[in-house]
Amino acid sequence: MTRKKKVLGVDPGTQIMGYGVYDGEMKLCGQLVADNIPEPLRIFQLFRELDSLMKTHRPTHVAIENSFAGKDPSVNKKLGHAQGVAIILAVAYNAEVLWFYPVQVKKALTGSGKATKEEMQAAAERVGGFTKGLTADEADGGA
Repeated sequence: MTRKKKVLGVDPGTQIMGYGVYDGEMKLCGQLVADNIPEPLRIFQLFRELDSLMKTHRPTHVAIENSFAGKDPSVNKKLGHAQGVAIILAVAYNAEVLWFYPVQVKKALTGSGKATKEEMQAAAERVGGFTKGLTADEADGGA
């Protein structure tokens, strides 16, 4: 029996990881926060919290933002750690991993690959039917 497609979108970050759950309609957007603790503990905390989301929602697919943070290697390393957490859990829960560049997501949601954070937030709220203002991380994860 084929499971209904359910996507967990992840905006990777080691301090704040945005996410959204979608199964034909937007179910929820949120953020996992692991701040003010040493980096290895942040990564582990994000792992535990994302694991809990995976157990609750059982996505068939995990869509991960394929970010490039410019010239600062330490930022790229941290994004890689957050992406690694999402990849490991996707594989553990037998979910297919999908990769998207920010420009692809922006273009699909707003029509412009150069949309601002504010435009992305408004589009994610509109498409998801959310009445509360989403944070930038929640909107990116849900997009």
